[in-house]
Amino acid sequence: MNPRASGEPAEPPGSARVLINLSWFLKLRWAAALGQFVTILSVAWILGLDIPVPGLLTLVGVLVLSNLALQWWFVRALGNGEWRFWNGPRGEALIGGFLGLDLCMLAGLLYWSGGLANPFAVFFLVNLVLGSMLLPRHWAWGQAGLGLFLCLLLYVADPPSAVGFLGLSADTLLTGRLIALVAAALVLILFQTRISRQLEVNQEALRTEHDRRARNERVQALATLAAGAAHELASPLSTIAVVAKELERTLAEAAGGEETVEDVRLIRSEVARCREILDKMSTDSGQSSGESLRDFTLTELFESVFQGPVEEERVELFLPPEVAERTIRAPRDSLAQALRALIKNGFDASPPGSRVRIEAQRAGEDLVLKIIDRGSGMTEETLRKAFDPFFTTKPVGEGMGLGLFLVRAVIEEAGGALELLSVPGKGTTALVSLPSSFRGGP
Repeated sequence: MNPRASGEPAEPPGSARVLINLSWFLKLRWAAALGQFVTILSVAWILGLDIPVPGLLTLVGVLVLSNLALQWWFVRALGNGEWRFWNGPRGEALIGGFLGLDLCMLAGLLYWSGGLANPFAVFFLVNLVLGSMLLPRHWAWGQAGLGLFLCLLLYVADPPSAVGFLGLSADTLLTGRLIALVAAALVLILFQTRISRQLEVNQEALRTEHDRRARNERVQALATLAAGAAHELASPLSTIAVVAKELERTLAEAAGGEETVEDVRLIRSEVARCREILDKMSTDSGQSSGESLRDFTLTELFESVFQGPVEEERVELFLPPEVAERTIRAPRDSLAQALRALIKNGFDASPPGSRVRIEAQRAGEDLVLKIIDRGSGMTEETLRKAFDPFFTTKPVGEGMGLGLFLVRAVIEEAGGALELLSVPGKGTTALVSLPSSFRGGP
């Protein structure tokens, strides 16, 4: 398995409440189907009550089939990115609809197995409590109204097996009620504790993300300050360089001392070195702040990338037609600069003269760009620190350690994600994910 360092998790974020609820709702429905199956067979075979087993098992089968369909959709939605569309009111409506279906099926099961005389009628309360935990207030009250209506129907109806249940001994009915109450309590306690634990995990993830963003903002402010300092110092350094050149020329013409001329040349050399460091600071810190969002295609993005200082002849670009015209909404210049930085990192890591390969492909509604170098790769320890500010493996004076940190910040501001895959001795792949759509399309 490749070592992995990522700016964003591959799965949906922990704060996606509807998805968490839906995941646990699926598990509870599987548990309910199993419990109903076992209960039906136990009542028919152990208690010997005359209940329509085929009809009851058919209702359980409907529950199983509906949950299979929901499970298939859930896995597919997570796989292709559709969860973003459902993580909100649509997802709540989906859960509410299935909870309503479960209430109706429970009423059907009770009707054919004793009605309200069946001790397991207490599971009406379980479904209603789950609805209040999983859904917003208006949906919870709707579920309560539906449950009350179904209970009234069972009350006024004449369930065919009610007489059999009423004819049981008091001890048997008491045992049945005890089993039903214990089962209902276990379901509620299990669900509540798991949800509480998940909420704690989510809150911790939110705190971590908040701290990370606060740190990123501080470092970005420092990077902006560095860019401003580089710009302000450029003019006086240029003046010093010009004056030093003229001084060198004058001393040489006047046959001045060789040592003095060498000192002036040293001044010019150090000024040039300062200019290189300032240029590097300006490049690393980027110019993303204040740039407006624009719509552009992937083709247009790479046109911007190659307009900058990048060796285009060393880039192998694979841009299939089906993704070339996908539209991205982001700060175009900053995103192009971020990709140039990743390409330059690939050049620096690869042997002299070798190429960096860029592959574009779709992943659901997202675009994924793979920037693959032919370098020596990174160790797991280096990968873990790759996105840390001021961490660099380059020699002193050749990097500030802000490149990947700021590149990730630009990509995340565009709604995307950056991650690194690397194996020592086999190079590194930078994966850039960006949300997209067809130009002119929905």
